[in-house]
Amino acid sequence: MLANAGVPLIALHFPAMVVLLVPIIAIEYLYGRYTLAIANSRVLSGVAGANLASTLIGIPATWFLMVVLNIATTGGESKGVDTLPEKLASVVLQSAWLMPYEAGLDWMIPTATLVLLVPYFFASVFIERFVLH
Repeated sequence: MLANAGVPLIALHFPAMVVLLVPIIAIEYLYGRYTLAIANSRVLSGVAGANLASTLIGIPATWFLMVVLNIATTGGESKGVDTLPEKLASVVLQSAWLMPYEAGLDWMIPTATLVLLVPYFFASVFIERFVLH
């Protein structure tokens, strides 16, 4: 593997999302148990199935689409980080797979994570709604 291949943020996000899957299912189950007028087993199976699908399928698929967007908009080339527009382009357009800007990764990784949370959210809502229907 090349040392200058960049930082695929799914390698940072996905393990944390898998670890957080159990508490998220528990919280959503408890909420659904007290707010829905259906059997507890149906609440648990629905919440667990929807969250498993959105985490194991939706997040990787969304990340992949963001990589495709990155390549389509930047050609997979570095945009630089010398000026503010270059920094914004690098973090927003290349949020799924950051170029190896060693000096800027301390602020770029958290910022790119925040950028990716937006499409992750919409993918999660779409997939969970689909599974629950």
